[in-house]
Amino acid sequence: MTGRLLRVAVYRQGSLGASGDLVPLAHMSLPLVGEGEVEMDGQVISSNKMLHRMGWKPIKMASKEGLALLNGTQNMSAYAVWSLIEAQRLSDWADRIAAMSLDAFDGRIEPFLPAVHAVRPHQGQIETARNMRELLQGSELIEGEKTNVQDPYSFRCVPQVHGAVKDTLRYVHSVIDIEINSATDNPTVCPDDDLIISAGNFHGEPIALPIDFLSIAMSELANISERRIYRLVSGLRGLPDFLVANPGLNSGFMITQYTAASCVSLNKSLAMPSSVDSIPSCQDQEDLVSMG
Repeated sequence: MTGRLLRVAVYRQGSLGASGDLVPLAHMSLPLVGEGEVEMDGQVISSNKMLHRMGWKPIKMASKEGLALLNGTQNMSAYAVWSLIEAQRLSDWADRIAAMSLDAFDGRIEPFLPAVHAVRPHQGQIETARNMRELLQGSELIEGEKTNVQDPYSFRCVPQVHGAVKDTLRYVHSVIDIEINSATDNPTVCPDDDLIISAGNFHGEPIALPIDFLSIAMSELANISERRIYRLVSGLRGLPDFLVANPGLNSGFMITQYTAASCVSLNKSLAMPSSVDSIPSCQDQEDLVSMG
């Protein structure tokens, strides 16, 4: 029940409001106790109505469970889940877009052949090369005679770059999967051992570092995509300037590349790892925090 409700809540607001601003974690926790609203089947309804439809009962909170739901670590976990879902969608699309770009740029298929990646067998790299071959199978353009000996990095290194992103997503997924199925409350109650231990499972570092890693990976995915856009509008390999028949007064897709460059530049600043920073609080009791 909890997992299902978390998924509903994350899709309703996640850690982001409609404007992209952070929203209080209480907004995501309210459906667990039958309060607030959720989006279900494309409609915004009360949490009580959603629980009734699913045949569920609101959770009855026991000691410290409210704090467990509102803790910042849970906020980080929920945001990480939402980020992973979005990142996977973008990663899947990136291969499709790269295949279309390679075809349009009269690129070569040889850098995607299995023999290349068998000698550097990173899983994501192998998967990306296979995706590209499958997407381009049967293309008359890709099978045509080539005059260029090799393509720019942004085209021929797609398996290496996109693949590294896939491997990053896999790693982050493995960490977050552990995290959302873990207890992070403090103190830790161990009934089997008859112990109550004040420890540090609440600390966000196990999530903060992977989330920063995910930000860096997705920034690179955008980076290589923008470089391909730049090549496609540059009037190379028989393509018209700015991909328009009569460039000049008609700027064609010039602004598309401008927009992509702006987004990539912003990504670079947002990808600065927050986890390398720490500001003590609580009279220095909380002297090293994850900043996740």
